[in-house]
Amino acid sequence: MPLDIVYEILSFLAPKDLLTMAKINKLFQKTLLSPQATTVWKSSRERLGGPRCPSDLNELDWAILLFGDACQSCGTPHIRKVDFHLRRRVCARCKRRNVLVNSRFKTRFPDKDKSVLDLLPFTNDIGDAMESFYSMRGRNYYWISDIEDILRQLGILEANIIKGFPDAKQALENFKARRLQLVQSIKNDVSRLTVWKADAANQRQQDLQREKEKRKNEIISRMLQLGYLKSDLADVERDSECKKAKQLTERVWSRIRRPLEAKADTTRTRRLISEREAHEARLISEREAHEARRFISEREALLERRTIVNMLYTEYKASLSPSQWKYLPRVLDICEFDCFKILVEADSSVVVEKEDFNECMEMLPGLLAQRTDDLKGRLRKSMEDAICKSVTLASTGDKGKGAMRDDMLDLAIATFQCRSECREYITTCSARLVIGWDAIAMHYCEDEGEGLLTIVVRRPWDFSTHANESGVANDGARFWFDLRASVVARELVRCAGLEEERALASEMDAKNLRFGCKTCGVKKVSSAFGPTRAFRIGFGWRDAVYHSISNHLSSSDSNGWEVLPEEEIEKVIAKESRDTKWAYACYTCGHCAEYMTRQTTKGSMISHLQSMHGIENPQSPDDYFIYERYHLLLDDESRTYETRLRNSGTFLSF
Repeated sequence: MPLDIVYEILSFLAPKDLLTMAKINKLFQKTLLSPQATTVWKSSRERLGGPRCPSDLNELDWAILLFGDACQSCGTPHIRKVDFHLRRRVCARCKRRNVLVNSRFKTRFPDKDKSVLDLLPFTNDIGDAMESFYSMRGRNYYWISDIEDILRQLGILEANIIKGFPDAKQALENFKARRLQLVQSIKNDVSRLTVWKADAANQRQQDLQREKEKRKNEIISRMLQLGYLKSDLADVERDSECKKAKQLTERVWSRIRRPLEAKADTTRTRRLISEREAHEARLISEREAHEARRFISEREALLERRTIVNMLYTEYKASLSPSQWKYLPRVLDICEFDCFKILVEADSSVVVEKEDFNECMEMLPGLLAQRTDDLKGRLRKSMEDAICKSVTLASTGDKGKGAMRDDMLDLAIATFQCRSECREYITTCSARLVIGWDAIAMHYCEDEGEGLLTIVVRRPWDFSTHANESGVANDGARFWFDLRASVVARELVRCAGLEEERALASEMDAKNLRFGCKTCGVKKVSSAFGPTRAFRIGFGWRDAVYHSISNHLSSSDSNGWEVLPEEEIEKVIAKESRDTKWAYACYTCGHCAEYMTRQTTKGSMISHLQSMHGIENPQSPDDYFIYERYHLLLDDESRTYETRLRNSGTFLSF
């Protein structure tokens, strides 16, 4: 068969399959390792969506780095971690044996200039927790063979200068410039490659999960065909055979059938015994049995009707712009509206169909608007009362009155605390401190799907109708206007150069400033392992408010904050942008409802916009954005960054 046809066929294989093919025999190895096979590797990588190959590597080496699974030094299999700083996939043992810390360069190469390290890429991670700690203090690790290669090349170029070769000095300078450019290019690619690897790992896990589900469903289907009930297969579903990501063949089925039938028989026996005992209990106490059946019937009817409301509500949300979803309450809260409640909580003997909710759905926009207006009115009154009674703000005279306006909840000084039983450490919940109407509208005290699978008994203080002077209730949340936080917010607004009575929270967000706490000041930490270090922490303005009320309760200093210098702000923001939390599956589309209930990663979202909406260069937040209920979660994750000061220079420690 002609080679061009062979290459065309091979280009449809995945890179991992090509690597496997290259190990079959010498003929395949010779074919795939030849220069003519470069297009095969490139086509395979591009079809899989892999990152582009750097100019200093060939497609084969790039494929081995990205898609291989063996240590490139000793051949140990199943090495998942890739060090993109060194562009090597090596095991922990080989890494420790083959790297040299910068502080020991002169020990290993006593007659060489240490500046040669500037021409080499380095890493701070050698797989050791203690060494990683020391690397934060300036320890960089270089691949020893890279050092030897660069010294050899420099030696040749310097020898040419000594021999008087023409342009030898310029050749040396050009070589160093190329190396510096290469090192910088490698550094710049690390973040992109890390995000790609996270996306690829996430996709791989999803594929494995789909294969497991397919195998489990096929096993359950075959067991049902044998006469078992779904309730008899609980132990079968937990069996290890249902958790494998392998195809279920007839040979495999014949091997695992008897053990699975034994488990199903045991479960069926327990079920039959339980049913017999339940039957005996009904004979003993018909009344209790009747009440039990009635309770179960009412529960099932209630859950079924909530499911109908959830389906209609999902259709309604899909008709809105994705940016409006953050203002919508949960399904359980919708069921508390009077018109919905009458149908949802009707007697189980009453047949309630989807069409019965048509009138309710027509009223829903008005009900939501009224709910929002009522909540805003109560919050506004709470804020006005607190400001008017405040001794701290009374001295501002007319300034306090200047905030009494319709959009006062959008102001940066509109700071509220949720005092309900917020499940702060559950991933679907937001922070207790909320600033501005958008944050209030996004606030969840309970899970968004609460009440859809189980019956929830609502506490009396959970309903907005039971709000009292101690707080304003928003379904499950109870909000207090936090005057201390508002005082801090005013100071931050002044630092930002805005009018404290008019500055909106969105305007503060748009300025994107970072602040330093004067009360904490610059702290010095002495160490036995190095020189004394001084550092301070840069905060976003919302973090600054939370920091003050959490750490400086007794502080009376009204000038406790300052805006960090512009160059430090840029460094802090740059570090924030490299945080791996942005690789989470929390993005949704700004043009359709495809990802309304299942968010995805940024890379997948960009692919969706390009393929489905024809947007070649999507922009945030117009084309895609972080789904609002995740926004505060991401903000909660390590939102403060150290700005370290040493000698006369200022730099960020990464």
